[in-house]
Amino acid sequence: MQRPIASRRIYFFELINKTLSIFRYAFDTFDKNDDGTIDFNEFLLSVAVTHQGDLDERLSVAFDLYDISDDGQIDQKELTKMLTAIVNNPKYFD
Repeated sequence: MQRPIASRRIYFFELINKTLSIFRYAFDTFDKNDDGTIDFNEFLLSVAVTHQGDLDERLSVAFDLYDISDDGQIDQKELTKMLTAIVNNPKYFD
């Protein structure tokens, strides 16, 4: 038996609100300095704590994030993107 349309809409919006709350909580948890962004270090921390396994497995996840072409290698273009993201963060040069 299906719920009335109004009841399904309410359930849908409640589900969306719960999902958004979870995303906000996760974001706020990893945004350690409360600047409204997740920087490189915060991102690495999020990978480290949200992915199970030993250090090698977690490093593999981080590697895969930068291996944009998914060829098992980080080429010069991919490395440039990663380093540019770090260099463009003034926090690293204080």
